[in-house]
Amino acid sequence: MTLEVKCAMTANFLHAKQEEKLWTTGAHGEGVFLKKGRGSYITCPETLKTDGSRTYDAIYELNVKVTQLHVDIKALSAKTTQVAMTIKNKVIDLLLSDSEIPFVQINEGLRLQVIPDIEALPFCQKHQSAAFVLSEKMLVVWEDQPHMLIKRVTDIDEALFNIVCRGLPLMDELDRDDPKDTFYHWQGVHDETEEDEKRSIVIWQPFFTASTLVLALGALGGGWRQISIQITIDGGYLRLLFLLCLIPQLGLGLFFFQALVGNLAQIIGCVGHMRSNTKVYSGKAPYRLCASDLPHVTIQMPIFKENLKTVIAPTLRSLKEAISTYEMQGGSANIFVNDDGMQLMSDEEAKERQDWFDDNNVGWVARPPHNPDGKLEDKPIHTRRGKFKKASNMNYGLRVSTDLEEELIKSRWEFQRENNDWSQQDENDAYTDELMKIIDRNGTWADGNIRIGDYILIVDSDTRVPADCLLEVVSEMERYRDVAVLQFASGVMNVTTSFFEKGITFFTNLVYTQIKFAVSNGDVAPFVGHNAVLRWSAVQEIAYKKSEELFLPKRDNDGHLVLTDVVNEETGEPVLDETTEQPLRRPVYEQQDVQVEKYWSEETVSEDFDMALRLQINGYIVRLAAYQGDGFKEGVSLTVYDELQRWENELIFHPFQYWIRRGPFTGLIIRFLTSSIPLPSKLTIIAYIGTYYALGSAWVFTVCNYFLVGWFNGLLDHYYIDSFKVYFSIICVFSGLGNVALAWMRYRNNEGSLPGNLAENLRWVLLLVIFLGGISFHISHALVWHMLDLEMTWGATAKEVENIPFFEEIAVVFKRFKWTFAWCFGTAGMMVFCAYGLDPIWQIRFFTPIYPLSTVLVSHFLVPIVLNPNLMRFTW
Repeated sequence: MTLEVKCAMTANFLHAKQEEKLWTTGAHGEGVFLKKGRGSYITCPETLKTDGSRTYDAIYELNVKVTQLHVDIKALSAKTTQVAMTIKNKVIDLLLSDSEIPFVQINEGLRLQVIPDIEALPFCQKHQSAAFVLSEKMLVVWEDQPHMLIKRVTDIDEALFNIVCRGLPLMDELDRDDPKDTFYHWQGVHDETEEDEKRSIVIWQPFFTASTLVLALGALGGGWRQISIQITIDGGYLRLLFLLCLIPQLGLGLFFFQALVGNLAQIIGCVGHMRSNTKVYSGKAPYRLCASDLPHVTIQMPIFKENLKTVIAPTLRSLKEAISTYEMQGGSANIFVNDDGMQLMSDEEAKERQDWFDDNNVGWVARPPHNPDGKLEDKPIHTRRGKFKKASNMNYGLRVSTDLEEELIKSRWEFQRENNDWSQQDENDAYTDELMKIIDRNGTWADGNIRIGDYILIVDSDTRVPADCLLEVVSEMERYRDVAVLQFASGVMNVTTSFFEKGITFFTNLVYTQIKFAVSNGDVAPFVGHNAVLRWSAVQEIAYKKSEELFLPKRDNDGHLVLTDVVNEETGEPVLDETTEQPLRRPVYEQQDVQVEKYWSEETVSEDFDMALRLQINGYIVRLAAYQGDGFKEGVSLTVYDELQRWENELIFHPFQYWIRRGPFTGLIIRFLTSSIPLPSKLTIIAYIGTYYALGSAWVFTVCNYFLVGWFNGLLDHYYIDSFKVYFSIICVFSGLGNVALAWMRYRNNEGSLPGNLAENLRWVLLLVIFLGGISFHISHALVWHMLDLEMTWGATAKEVENIPFFEEIAVVFKRFKWTFAWCFGTAGMMVFCAYGLDPIWQIRFFTPIYPLSTVLVSHFLVPIVLNPNLMRFTW
């Protein structure tokens, strides 16, 4: 069956439903519109194209899309399809009898726009997917999928009927009253009470931190007690050199004691704060803002080379649904994609992305590829800065948007100096002109609405957001002007059924639970870089200028680009354009020293931590919101490679070669330590950072312990604690008490039953023991490379599963983990040699030194094998 026939059958089926439900009077301009391709429509009845009603032209400009149709007439299922339908009946005629009505309130909290005539349809709020046409007394509804169109029209029709039957107001009463009364709530959609408006400061976390310090210092004191006793007995003052270990010991061990105190607090402490509101935590939804002019929200999404159909498009559909709800609540929003992969793709792939963005009202900016030396002749000279390209990608997109805004202000001022009126059409024309100038100027690709609103919701390419979230976001941000970041606790979006992804899902949920518990008890809220709302004015306030040497197009005295002929390197002849047969010309670039505005730090891989720190230094608050539950969802690592890469990202020291000039610590950490952030929160973050170095040094200390305990057992200083005792303590606190405390706390917080929670926790103990025990070598590799100032970059993690045959995956595993396997086999051989190949007096054959090193060795060997779904599937 051809596409033409499938589309015609779908349009006829929808028109039959339209007539069956009496949604049409049969007049001109009424019917069904289906777009089977760009610029190609099918209508039912067919006379819609030529009946002179102007409806067809308006729908055409509205850009209703179908890219690839797979029609099942019974289910009317489709992929990436959009259709439109007109609805006209007595109820709509009655509701639109008031010619001054700006919108129709279809239920409590949701409303549909009213446009004056059909010519205004292309300029309406498209994400509402519906609009009343006042002049025609008609409703136009459009949807992504045909089977959803019938459901949407039915829902709207029933809502309109209820309005007539129950006599609900067509507009919010608030909009007819004092506009200064901007806060209003609807019953059932909020949890916050008037007492919650003044957020209290909870001090449980400082108490927990103080307890952590007491335990840590008490443990260190016990060690120094042993030293003092030994010095008293034998006078060996050389032991005082152990003082050099004091600070490193405290940094590496602080998280252990923090976990111990936290576990006890989860069992016997208060958990009610997790369902309340505090200064830095929102456990209950806010009063919903009700105003005629809600703030504009921009949803910013940085992407790379992710698959359009399986990764990017589903995320954008989720965002469009949230925008649709917000627009029906009276707000406005736009999607702003920062595409770092488009200019690296083939022309066909780039065109596919551009068409999809255009058809779905997505604004986007794509910067030039990394071309610092100009080897890519068809691309401008450009440097993509930073180890983690996400920060520089977002900076570039924001800079293009702000440059465009500045040029628009100049154009508006120059126009109004000569003309009194500045219409929306003038704004649109100026926007298009200025955007084209920016594109011509520096090799940027861009299109659509790239302007920034009052707030920025940052999401990743593999994110899902709740359909009804934006109004609550702006309600809280508008009420509390000192909040710069509203970070949402997230659930997990699984894309596979692999045991590894499920295990990392459990670990991610565990982390968010611990974060919610800590922040609700008074700790500083984290900012993780996605599923968070930023106040744009605050981000602009903490932006900074940095001098950069940029290669920009050269211009003559009149401001025109200086062009040069493109020459074939082999023949020396000018290259001709295939269509015009004229010589191809390209801009001449010259190096210029430019002060570039930065919003995100490009010097660190922890750009989110840097952003949060600068905001808090300026007096703003970072707040954690948990009232959406797991409505915000994020993807997790699909492979062990990606998860290991995430653990190699947290570097805080300068490389050794810079220690003399800059000192050992980075400016980020120094600013953090000297900032006004509360001391308990500083200690919490230091404890978290200490785990990174503790994990990285674990294999080194375990190897040293093997020889120290194996050869000098009983002769070591009493200050020394062997690895077996440390290992036993970690198992008791994390694997034992930690799982019991987590299960008990979730049960107390009405999150499942106690036996079910405990069973779920124990289910993943072995996976986490293997993973956390097998990442030490990889973390130390990242530490060493950083301290030696060797180049390391991080790209985007995999967003979709790859089914790789067993033998191909084996090759990949050996290539990526060759040094790990070399260390494993070398260490195993060393242990066998030390057990049987040395003189009896030097042989190491007892349990205490062997077991800790064996666990580290086995974990490192198993991580790339048993935690690798592509190997465990045994596909050939």
